[in-house]
Amino acid sequence: MGLIMKKENKLKENTLNNKNDVLADSGKITAVKAGMIFPVTAPPIPSGVMLIRDGKIMALGEGIPIPEGAAVLDYSNAYLYPGFIDAGSHLGVNKEPYNYFEDVLDGTDASSPFAAGLHSADAFDAFSPAISRARSAGITTCYIAAGHGNIIDGQGICAKLRNSATGSNMLLPGTEQVNITLGDLPVRSYAHKNQAPMTRMAVYQMLRDKFREASKNPDDESLTPIRLLLEKKLRARIYCSAAQDVERAVLLGEEFDLDFVIDGAHEAWKLPGFLKEHHMPVVLNGAPFGPVLTQVAGWYDFSLDNAAVLADSGCPLSLTADESASTALLPYMAGFLISRGLSALKALEAITIRPAEVLGLQERTGSLEAGKDADFTVYSGDALVSTSRCLGTYIEGQNVFTPHPGI
Repeated sequence: MGLIMKKENKLKENTLNNKNDVLADSGKITAVKAGMIFPVTAPPIPSGVMLIRDGKIMALGEGIPIPEGAAVLDYSNAYLYPGFIDAGSHLGVNKEPYNYFEDVLDGTDASSPFAAGLHSADAFDAFSPAISRARSAGITTCYIAAGHGNIIDGQGICAKLRNSATGSNMLLPGTEQVNITLGDLPVRSYAHKNQAPMTRMAVYQMLRDKFREASKNPDDESLTPIRLLLEKKLRARIYCSAAQDVERAVLLGEEFDLDFVIDGAHEAWKLPGFLKEHHMPVVLNGAPFGPVLTQVAGWYDFSLDNAAVLADSGCPLSLTADESASTALLPYMAGFLISRGLSALKALEAITIRPAEVLGLQERTGSLEAGKDADFTVYSGDALVSTSRCLGTYIEGQNVFTPHPGI
């Protein structure tokens, strides 16, 4: 599809003027002109035009006439993409900046191995500096995960990174998913306290017992999120890293007939045949940058070929930075993985339409199509090449990032 361009396009200075307010008028049509539009679910559109009204995409294509009186955003020498999506961040929850080993991480409460009632919305900080940095890289939507230290960590939720002083104006009710962690991490949280789970075996048995308990006690409100999991009314995000845990997580999800996604998957590259047979969505974690690589992936046999193996196995692949500070690196992660065998299209899908599907938002965002939210970002060149710059980010037609003049 020719997504990678060696030469960066240059913009005239006047194309950056007055882009903050031109989409603000309700009912007014705005035309966005771009040198290339990447809808993701359709072929790229050269010299394209996208029409927006009331925060929604009306139409897009080559040679679309611009209605009389429409405001015009002229990015004629730039590339336009759907807003990027981090499928598993801790944006606005983990302290930013923070010391990984010393600071309190609000996303993980290790007071009980089962914390299904906890909700990441209650820890979300709309003033986190990591949010503005994410916008500056074209990130428009994130899943805000609840920890990775308990067997059941709690419920995460999606957020649109709108310009707002309140988290309630960013969070998207109805997008909750339940975070489950298998393998080493729950043992690391509790074994030093001489408290179960103290072994990997205990993690799995305790989770099975909790599922059965929830089924037998319909009046216990503390078990409601778990019952909703078992009824497929909530999706399970099963976080695991070691290959043995990836396998056991898939089998456990199938045992209880869960709607589930594998999250983390640092050693999934060891299981191409198994993955091809079971064909489940995977959210690949923390590759190749960030604290996760040295402090979590370093505990495992991590491979930079992981993404390509997953994609070749037929798994719908999403990427996550899995942190606050590194969310802004998401497009560069995708670009780096192209050098390790992931196709350019799969890399772009992994930060757009695939995470939208994982989060249940594919009817609203993740691609540029008529009727979807006008969530988009504009880059000076190929967004997956580190020499390109983000020139603007828009959520539901509203500008949330424009670089300072001269940058």
